[in-house]
Amino acid sequence: MNEEVKNNPVLKILSDAFDQQYAGDQEKVIGAINALAAMVEQEGCKLIHFGKVVFITNVTGSRMVEFHALVGGRMDEKRKLAEIDKELDKLLPMLKKLGVVLAYTTMPKEKVAVFGKILDNYKFSKKEVELPDGRPGVAFYISLEK
Repeated sequence: MNEEVKNNPVLKILSDAFDQQYAGDQEKVIGAINALAAMVEQEGCKLIHFGKVVFITNVTGSRMVEFHALVGGRMDEKRKLAEIDKELDKLLPMLKKLGVVLAYTTMPKEKVAVFGKILDNYKFSKKEVELPDGRPGVAFYISLEK
């Protein structure tokens, strides 16, 4: 790991998360970080960092935001879920304060059993959708107007 990644907590989280996702294939890790960097250069796409979690947020409509979480560090699935749960409790009020009225995330159906419980605790609704790659998925969404 180079010095830039070691000294930048957001890059460290991204590197850790993509390293696990791509089983240590550094070419794919670097490619994923570069692709994310290109996305963040677009208006409406931001990285929000809380603790060991980086949320990728993207404005997809008037007062509507899509988000996804990446967790840094070497931890098991249960610990990652706990980190996301802890930091989601910070993200949602922040989005509301910024004027977002609908926040949502999408995932493949096979991930629903893992992440759905956390989102259910926050009272997210869900709907079956087709993901951009054509696979069946689920969208979890929550109104922040309340």
